[in-house]
Amino acid sequence: MNGINYEYEKLYPFESEDPLRKAYRPDFYLCDYDIYLEHFGISKNFTVPWLSPIEEKKYLDGIYWKRDFHKKNNTKLIETYSYYNSDGILLKKLQEILEQNGIELKPRDFTDIFNTVYASKSNKYFSEFISLCCTFINLFKSDNFKIEQIDVLKKQYYKSESNIFLRERTSLFLDIIQIILTEYQKYLSTNNSIDFSDMINIAAEKIEAGCEIIPYKYVIVDEYQDISKSRFNFLKAIVDKTNAKLFCVGDDWQAIYRFAGSDVSLFTDFEKYFGYTKILKIEKTYRNSQNLIDEASRFVLENPLQLKKNLRSDKKLDYPLVFWGYDDDPYMALQQAINKIISEFGTNSSILILGRTNYDKDILKKSGLFQFSMKNRKEVIDYIKVPEVQIDFLSVHKSKGLEADNVILLNFKNDKLGFPNQIADDEVLNLVLTNAENYKFAEERRLFYVAITRTKNRTFVLTDNKNPSVFFKEFNESNSVCFVNIKKIDQEKQTVCPVCKTGSLYKIEHEGKYFVGCSNYPKCRYRINDATILLNPKKCPSCGGFLIKRKGKQNNHWFIGCSNYPYCDYTEEIKNK
Repeated sequence: MNGINYEYEKLYPFESEDPLRKAYRPDFYLCDYDIYLEHFGISKNFTVPWLSPIEEKKYLDGIYWKRDFHKKNNTKLIETYSYYNSDGILLKKLQEILEQNGIELKPRDFTDIFNTVYASKSNKYFSEFISLCCTFINLFKSDNFKIEQIDVLKKQYYKSESNIFLRERTSLFLDIIQIILTEYQKYLSTNNSIDFSDMINIAAEKIEAGCEIIPYKYVIVDEYQDISKSRFNFLKAIVDKTNAKLFCVGDDWQAIYRFAGSDVSLFTDFEKYFGYTKILKIEKTYRNSQNLIDEASRFVLENPLQLKKNLRSDKKLDYPLVFWGYDDDPYMALQQAINKIISEFGTNSSILILGRTNYDKDILKKSGLFQFSMKNRKEVIDYIKVPEVQIDFLSVHKSKGLEADNVILLNFKNDKLGFPNQIADDEVLNLVLTNAENYKFAEERRLFYVAITRTKNRTFVLTDNKNPSVFFKEFNESNSVCFVNIKKIDQEKQTVCPVCKTGSLYKIEHEGKYFVGCSNYPKCRYRINDATILLNPKKCPSCGGFLIKRKGKQNNHWFIGCSNYPYCDYTEEIKNK
């Protein structure tokens, strides 16, 4: 936006003498000034409190190493820090640092920026922003807010939020919403129309004003987890007027329609709004194995606001949740997962491929693995290699309530449009929620729960090794979870293969056996013989790493040691020689 040419993660031109360090790629290289910029994730007092002590030491050592490496090679390094962002001063500090180092800012013409970034109708990020605006307006109208109350929301937010950047960002967003909403309401008025929120709000107002309605004894609501504020007001008006008993069925773990106005707090705080309540839990399930239910339940209940349930199933199946890693593109991993399903369950086993958004369908189209055709006004997807196998694609939202023999989930990566989707879960929505969800990615967490529980057998999650989803770190290998081609070595100090120089060393599964080898395997067959990773590894009792088998360099004596060696020197003898 300021006319500064840069390359992201450009390979540093000098090689390190340390064989255990991967090729160095600073965050940014400013091409016209021969300056490198690193953005370090540290606090004001130079700590990384969100990491374990071992991982923190690794990260801070990495900062010292990078600084010394630049000094040694006489290259210029400038730095920014994550606490700038949490304090809301990142852009201001960045500008100051750039100007202090003689870097000239030449703000580009807005029209040029717009044409570059947004003008194309196919730009998926802009489409997602439009969806965010629609979600906000749905919630705004569901709460029966009026346009003039936008200014009130803005003032309230300014008083409660100390972060300067977030205040400016939210203020700008509300300015945009005010313009859109004004034009939208003008359009409805001109065309003598109302929308769904208007219809529900007007109905509730009429009941509250005393209009006659049937004296209901019971009001029964299905899918109550999708209740919105306006529909809640409508129900409440009916119940208050008729003294009817309210019977609601729903599952708060599957509340995934906030974009349509839903507010899960109206479910989880039911008694607060309706008085004395009796809760009956349906905890027996028939689709998923107990192994998958246990893992999915643990994951969704990380959010303490979700209601506790103890789901049970008579089905047993080891490794129902498979994280399948890929490095550059997911096409090979997708093909391998499909072939694995066919080999284990046969061609009559249905496969449901899920995307976080409909844009993920492009992965199928670009893979070259499928043919698309229309039959009876429905799109048919044929797997070219085995056309008789039934394959369907849906977004996770559309899959709710459905099931398949096996499921493949695409695009499990840390990205704006990855999983979790970082646009859909934007914090500006908390301005118009009855009780804002302060738990990060609360709805996206429920959505992931829905995705992995669509299967009768296994769910394969295609995971970006270079930038995995923030949810990925919450899963560990067990009888329920399996990792295939997943890089488990620390990303900050990932070891470059000493043979081919292009691959990285990580845990590899081949024909049911696990070893540490090159990511280019089988093209490069380098493997480490003195660091065999144990199956179902135990956690290190000292630092939380995992225990592996090592051979001492001095005496060739085998022992069990920590994967974080030399940062953690925990060892124990091998009991079973």
